[in-house]
Amino acid sequence: MTNKTYRRMLHLRVSRTESWYPIVDVPAHLDDEQALEWAMEHCSDEIYDEYLHKYTYDSDTMTQIVPQTEVVGSSPTMSTTSVTTRSQH
Repeated sequence: MTNKTYRRMLHLRVSRTESWYPIVDVPAHLDDEQALEWAMEHCSDEIYDEYLHKYTYDSDTMTQIVPQTEVVGSSPTMSTTSVTTRSQH
């Protein structure tokens, strides 16, 4: 008698939400909207550098099974089987 190992392909969708909390020095006379515009114009590299803000970095990752009948690249209806992990650095 032979011992066969049967396998199947499991289609997954992995999605991640990332957050970090930079602090940016802006001119004091600007209101919040102006300060945000100023920061985006003058400090965008610093703001979007998650490594620079690794001590405030937080992420949530979800893994879900995608039904095989769904087309890759579309926005499929997910099954109820999922795993969520949370990472804080």
